[in-house]
Amino acid sequence: MRALVLKAFKREGTTKATGKPYESFFIAIALPFTDIDFGSYKETGFGVNYAEIPLEPSLLPKFAFMNGKPAYMDLATTEKIIFGELKTVVVDAKVASSETKAA
Repeated sequence: MRALVLKAFKREGTTKATGKPYESFFIAIALPFTDIDFGSYKETGFGVNYAEIPLEPSLLPKFAFMNGKPAYMDLATTEKIIFGELKTVVVDAKVASSETKAA
């Protein structure tokens, strides 16, 4: 999947239930803005939204080159069970060629 990656990051803290430490790794990718209409709540506008996708922890250093700038990247994903839920996880990432960008 080719995507405009906005950031790659690690979240860490302690769980409320047990007090045990945790780490979670993610990337944020840009998505075209889409209007939302839930009847009692509406959101309209222009630009981009973003989505966070879980990231294989060992990949975080691959994003160090971004240095404050987003980058188009080719992302390889797989399905994994995380905290009892099936999630799409990024398992590889490469800078996309400059010939074609994500739509």
